[in-house]
Amino acid sequence: MKKFLLVAAIGIALASTQAHASSRLRELCKDHPLTGDQWCNAYMAGVAHGLIVGEHFWGRGETCVPNNVDGEQARVMLNAFMTQHPDVLNEPDAAIAARALLQGFGCQPPSRY
Repeated sequence: MKKFLLVAAIGIALASTQAHASSRLRELCKDHPLTGDQWCNAYMAGVAHGLIVGEHFWGRGETCVPNNVDGEQARVMLNAFMTQHPDVLNEPDAAIAARALLQGFGCQPPSRY
């Protein structure tokens, strides 16, 4: 449990920054056999949990992103989304990651999207 909380906290902290260009996010989140994709998995778990918490406190109190989503599943969704939608790669990393999850889980995105 402590390990999960640490990974989630790191992911949330990383998700809140916009220091990386999306090409950097794409590079960091592609399959890396040596690192096991741990950085991206933690980042995506943080984005997923951020969506869940945000919806809980500021939304309708429910979200279509499941509580048990893991970072690996979210990373796979992100990579598919970035491949299918290269036109959004100029957006902030966290926005791309959130959009990937919303689309991947069939969520109704905010009207802006």
